[in-house]
Amino acid sequence: MSSDVERDPDRDIVELAAKVARGVIATMGSGTWVSAERVR
Repeated sequence: MSSDVERDPDRDIVELAAKVARGVIATMGSGTWVSAERVR
């Protein structure tokens, strides 16, 4: 285990991408994304 100072920036990017992907999938699943696009 490395210290917080030596954290791998790539790991932060992967975690952020996973978080965004999860949010997009959740929104598309509920259909809100489509509704929001139609309003525009």
